[in-house]
Amino acid sequence: MAEDTKKLGKGGAVIPKKPKRMLRYGCLIGLCFALIPIAVNLMVSFLAREEFRRELAKARKEGMPANVGEIAPPAIPDAENAAKLYAIAFPQIVAPVGVEDSTLTAFERGKVDLEKESAGLAVLRAYVEKNRGALDRLHEAARLPGCRFDLKYADGFSMVMPHLAGIRQASKLMRFEARLHLAEGRQAEALRAIQDLYVLSDATRDEPILISMYVRAAMHGVAADALRRTLQEPLTDAEALASLAVALERGVGDNHLARALRGEQCFGVDTMERAREEGWGRMSAAVGVPAPMGWFYRVCGWALYKDMTFYVRNTSKYSALAEQPYWQARPAEIRLDTELQAIPGWYFLSRNTMPSLSVARRAWTKHVAKRDGARLAVALARYRLAHGAYPEKLDSLVPEFLAELPLDPFTGNPFAFRVDGESARVYSLGPLGFDNGGGTTAQDDEGTVLFPLGDQEPFQGK
Repeated sequence: MAEDTKKLGKGGAVIPKKPKRMLRYGCLIGLCFALIPIAVNLMVSFLAREEFRRELAKARKEGMPANVGEIAPPAIPDAENAAKLYAIAFPQIVAPVGVEDSTLTAFERGKVDLEKESAGLAVLRAYVEKNRGALDRLHEAARLPGCRFDLKYADGFSMVMPHLAGIRQASKLMRFEARLHLAEGRQAEALRAIQDLYVLSDATRDEPILISMYVRAAMHGVAADALRRTLQEPLTDAEALASLAVALERGVGDNHLARALRGEQCFGVDTMERAREEGWGRMSAAVGVPAPMGWFYRVCGWALYKDMTFYVRNTSKYSALAEQPYWQARPAEIRLDTELQAIPGWYFLSRNTMPSLSVARRAWTKHVAKRDGARLAVALARYRLAHGAYPEKLDSLVPEFLAELPLDPFTGNPFAFRVDGESARVYSLGPLGFDNGGGTTAQDDEGTVLFPLGDQEPFQGK
């Protein structure tokens, strides 16, 4: 009887238990449904993290640096470090302004206008002398054996690189100086100025960073323009030509592209690690990812790991292809570029930090073509000075002036060579591999890289 009365409510009504049980079960079921997405997210994130770790271990086994500190070039004693003198010279350079700037354009462009050059000679002379102090430091730096600028590699993508602007400005100044020497008949001094310009263009050689490679290639182009103009004159100083030839050999065999891609790969992984530890607040500006997107990666950890797995895997493919010659790797590069067109839209980090392999490869290959074309052109000038005429074949340059003949980096075949009386031209066929006979341009729309020599019409390169 007592047990029965416990089931009675007010007025003797019986209180049913079923609604309470249903509510309790409903809450449990709702909680389970709420936890399922969280559990799935955690599981997927765990699997994505493990996949990333495997890919990262594979990349490091293939040569990727373990951390940003490993990619920094070794220290150089101050007495042997050209960067110390460059750092003094760069702020001393006075940029041309007003009429001076417009007048010097005739000397800066590859296309030669002899009438404008003659009219602007006094302005050029005054400008070079105004920068004599900076030029003296630049030439002094070129005599030193090494160059390492003080960069904070630990800053990753946010690393400041002010020396690149200084190198660009100094290269233009040194080209003006070489043009002045040539215009005033001092060919030996012009060749030595060009030699030091080539040394300056290699100032970023040891920096495993893609932008440093681009600047190096561009500054080699500046030096090549100055050299092409000088080689049109009847050169008589064998010693200056031999010294320039030695300077041009310094970069042979160096693969800055592969080294830079490994550095970029390391920077990307370091960015991911810092983003996980510090959040996207500090990193968003450096890599171009909107700060609010950090919440997406924070909530969906698997997305960040998927993004970075994609990044590491494909930059490893880049690096492997960069070790191969252009003409050999080109078909695989085209396929890889096509695959990367379908990169998922939410791979924010990969989209904003992954370099373009095709653009980087073409820039570096043109650099190699210009460097090796310059080596051949200087060897031809030395041959003519020693034997009184240009050789009929490039093979005649070996071994007196070159240890071996370089191949056209775009085709894998020997450089093209033409002789016409007192003039000659050596050139690369460029990325399209089209032989236009050398044309009349230094680097035309087909990519031909040309070095004309000797007695011919004034160089009409772009």
